[in-house]
Amino acid sequence: MRFWLGVEDARLGNVVLVENSGYSLDTFRAIVAQENPFDREVEFLRAPRKSYPAEMNYGLAELDMLETVVQDSAVFADSLYFIKANGRLRFPSISRLLDRLPENYLFAVDSRRGYLHAGHSEPYVTTQLMLFSTGFYRANVLGRGTTLMNETGHLEAFFYNALSPFQGAPGAILRWPINAPPVGYAAHWHKSYDSPRQRAVNLGRAVLRRVAPRVWL
Repeated sequence: MRFWLGVEDARLGNVVLVENSGYSLDTFRAIVAQENPFDREVEFLRAPRKSYPAEMNYGLAELDMLETVVQDSAVFADSLYFIKANGRLRFPSISRLLDRLPENYLFAVDSRRGYLHAGHSEPYVTTQLMLFSTGFYRANVLGRGTTLMNETGHLEAFFYNALSPFQGAPGAILRWPINAPPVGYAAHWHKSYDSPRQRAVNLGRAVLRRVAPRVWL
C-alpha cells in the first residue's frame, strides 16, 4: 500500500484493495490516512469467501477477486484503464513500463513460453502485474473464468488463452517492451524476487528483449 500511494507518477490514479481472507484492514486504513502524499482515493473491497474444488488452482480465487473489483468497485467504474498487481509485491519499474506503452492499448501483459518453468509447458502470462483497458476487460475477459479455468486449471494459462487470440491487433501487447520484475516474496514457496539467482534471471530477460525479442523467457 505504501508503494502504490508513494509512486510519483500522475498516470497512476486511485487504488482499490480487494481481499478474501477476512483479515482486518485497519492497518491499511491507517496507512492511507497518514501516508498518502498524492491524496489518492483508496477503496477497500472484500471478495466473498468460497469453497473451491480441490483440483482447481489457487488462481480461481484470485480471478474471483478481480471480478469483484470489476463488478462492485465505484472507483473502477470511472477508470479507462487499470493495473492489476499482487498486493505482496512492489514494482519499481512501473513508470518505465508506462513510458514504453502506447497511449491507447487493449492490454499489456508479459507472456512467456514454458522453456524452463516445470509448471508451464505451454505459453502463459505472468499475472503478478497486468494492465488492461477497462472496456476491453469487461467485453472480453469478465465472466469467462469458470469456463477457461476448467480448460487450463491455471490462472496464468487462462489469461494467455483469453488474450492470445488478439495478438497482432492494435494495442494488444502480449510481451512487455522492457523487463519490469517484482520485488518481494512469492506467495507459495516464499521465493525472494531479489535473490542473486533471480537478479541474474532478470538481467538475462532484459538482455533477451533487446537481442532476441521473439524468445519469451
